[in-house]
Amino acid sequence: MSETHGWSVPGAPRHHLLSVVDHWVLFCLHLESTRAMLIRMKRCTKCKVERPTEEFAKDRSRQDGLQRHCKPCQRAYRQANRERLREANKAWKAANPDKVRTQTRRSYERHAEDRKAAARVAREVDPEAHQDRCRRWREENKEEIAEYRRNNRQQDRDYYARNADTIREKKEARRQWCVYRITFADGYFYIGSSSHHDLRFNAHKSLARRNKNTAALNGRDFDNTTLDVLVVCKNEPEALEQEATIIEDAMSNQCLNSTVPSKPSKFYWVYVIQSLKPRTDKRGRPRPGFFYVGMTTDPARRLREHNGLYANGKPGNPNGGRYTSKHRPWEARALYGPYISRSEALKAEYRLKRQKRGAGRLKWSTADHPLCRGEGPNHPWVQDPVGWKPPLPE
Repeated sequence: MSETHGWSVPGAPRHHLLSVVDHWVLFCLHLESTRAMLIRMKRCTKCKVERPTEEFAKDRSRQDGLQRHCKPCQRAYRQANRERLREANKAWKAANPDKVRTQTRRSYERHAEDRKAAARVAREVDPEAHQDRCRRWREENKEEIAEYRRNNRQQDRDYYARNADTIREKKEARRQWCVYRITFADGYFYIGSSSHHDLRFNAHKSLARRNKNTAALNGRDFDNTTLDVLVVCKNEPEALEQEATIIEDAMSNQCLNSTVPSKPSKFYWVYVIQSLKPRTDKRGRPRPGFFYVGMTTDPARRLREHNGLYANGKPGNPNGGRYTSKHRPWEARALYGPYISRSEALKAEYRLKRQKRGAGRLKWSTADHPLCRGEGPNHPWVQDPVGWKPPLPE
């Protein structure tokens, strides 16, 4: 009898290799010993049962890094003492607010990406349910939202003042005039133009749900629709022109547009007026009246409203604005324009307010900004604010 690695093989020479069965037995014994070394065991001090270490929660304060009681025992204890543990947890949080804030902030930062991913999936799966949840939350927390805005109003103002140019550049980069088409499941379609076609689509959807949209879109199912961008334009007049052309070509029984949009019927103007109310400084010396900059399609009507007058000359017009009502009367000083679109006029108004102050607003020129147009303080409206009539687009 020869022995190989402690195992005897009857009738075989000493150099004979182990058989297949012997190799299998050795492999099984090695596997069991390895498993026993890898799987650590621990005895629970409550149920007195020896369990694998995976069934014990972690505890850094203990020498082995594990808690004394196993997870099944802890689960049973929490179920039996649920109310008492809840009250104790509330009392601990009330006594340790700093620790609670620290733990909450760490947990919030640690799971930020997972929370964003889950919210993104929820919005994509059911966007209407997400909007309803947001709407209900805003209605239920109106007081908290108002208090937060009051407490952070100055902080928000400081932020927007520091980053005004960056915020405006980002808005302008996102603003892109285009002609869009909404196609419904039954083949009908609607054509429109906007600088934010995705937001405009959501507005159509919300108004149609409340029956406040056009008659052709009220009651329509927007869930099974497609939104396509037909033409990308540089500005609002070009978008209106392209929209009119496309609607004229596509006007049929399946087109929900009832009319073809026309070109802008009025120009926009940026005006500068000055208060005639006497004003003095701290030492009693006279000071020039306040200057005010605004935008309108009818400068004569707007000046009359700032002075609180109706078209027939009677006082009491409430459309003049809160600020200008405190410094009446007002007189015309400069008029810039014309501007084709409202957005262009608003940009010019913003640049004039940012670049010039006081009487300097009467000296605005193209050297200051390309949006400066017209005669400014030498405009005929300044000499005759009542009789001058704004021209109409051709």
